[in-house]
Amino acid sequence: MQDRYFPTVSFEQTRRATRHKLFEPVTLRMHGFSVRAHLLDLSETGALGHSDQPPYDGDHVIIEGGILCATGHIVWVRGKKFGVRFDTPLAPQKVLGILDDL
Repeated sequence: MQDRYFPTVSFEQTRRATRHKLFEPVTLRMHGFSVRAHLLDLSETGALGHSDQPPYDGDHVIIEGGILCATGHIVWVRGKKFGVRFDTPLAPQKVLGILDDL
């Protein structure tokens, strides 16, 4: 039975979240240091990022920028690109507000 207060989100559901293209500078904080990165797309459940110093698969990161402050885990890394799954999904209104501010 699914908990109505903390619903389980499957991987398939996270992949179905609408992705919105953008190019926004952010700071990744992990392991006590900061790395400059750019978000290339954003959804309620995660983001696609790019960095000259990408994080490692499985790293826990804090994403800070003018558009967003969120925590998440790196779920894949390919070269300088990486995928982040947010610890707590963003509300649809929050995503739209971020996109409107760009």
